[in-house]
Order: sequence, then structure tokens, then C-alpha cells
Amino acid sequence: MLRWTDTILDEHALGEVARAEALELFSVTELADLVLAVDFYQLVCSVLNTFYVTTEGES
Repeated sequence: MLRWTDTILDEHALGEVARAEALELFSVTELADLVLAVDFYQLVCSVLNTFYVTTEGES
């Protein structure tokens, strides 16, 4: 799963081979959930970094 996550983040997609491997383990719905979760966290990071949001006590 980590390899697929890295591929999604690096290539913004899963190629045919990686997609076929993932679908051997996950249903289409489960794979869609994985892709959406990875992309959601990437979106959150992009927004936080763009607006220089920090945690409490961090400067």
C-alpha cells in the first residue's frame, strides 16, 4: 500500500500494472477510498504550506 501511495503522490495516478496489483487486494470502491484519502491529505498539506499555518508554539 505504501508503494501505491508513493506512486499516487509522485505520478498523480496509478499505472496499469500498479492498478491491477491494487485491485487484486482491494475492490474498486476500496481503491477509490485509498486514492481519495491520499489526495485529501496532500490537499491539506498544500493549503497549510501555502498559508504558512503552523502548530501552536511553532514559529
